[in-house]
Amino acid sequence: MAIRGTAGPAWIILEIALFRISTAYSKTLLTSMSALSMNAWRYLWLFLLLLILYLPFFLLASVNFAHELKRAYSLPYVWREGCAFSSGLLGLIGLSLMPLSLATALFFSRAIFMAIYGLAVFGERLTWPIAGAIATGIAGVMIATRPDFGQINFGVLLVLASAGLSALSSGALKTLSTDVSSGRVLLRISLLMAPICGIFAATEQHQPTSEAASKRIE
Repeated sequence: MAIRGTAGPAWIILEIALFRISTAYSKTLLTSMSALSMNAWRYLWLFLLLLILYLPFFLLASVNFAHELKRAYSLPYVWREGCAFSSGLLGLIGLSLMPLSLATALFFSRAIFMAIYGLAVFGERLTWPIAGAIATGIAGVMIATRPDFGQINFGVLLVLASAGLSALSSGALKTLSTDVSSGRVLLRISLLMAPICGIFAATEQHQPTSEAASKRIE
């Protein structure tokens, strides 16, 4: 499927840039709090912000919130957010066990998983330009970060699993957006995850994820 215009690629580039910044900041925060607590808090603030932004519009549109809440707890949404939350959790644990440069390089494997998912589920052809873009991106990350693969450990498997789950959650999000607006999808996701993340954030103690995290492996 061809990409029309530049809006789609521009948003993807922005997402990658913000993700890299947040990954570096997450590395620091993991020295003082657990991965579960951090993941819950960041999701909680995100979904509360989305609810605050979207609620006025949906109230004006007389949206049936009972129906939206029921749809939010349906299997497609639970599956999507389960993948997304698990991806974030595994990624944070893996990040605490390895240098930031290595984690950054491994996170980029998400592009490969997404290409495979698009081919298997949506029948999207992996054209030479797309394959070349993925390969060039991975090569660029390798050159920029120069990861030390001599420090490979169990965290590598966790980060790769995180990248795979992230691709699954992105594919699921695309499926959810086929019959309803993106705004309504975000509203349902927020209604589902805000209370769940609130429970995790309130009950999880702020402890370092691991001994490795407290030593700030770099």
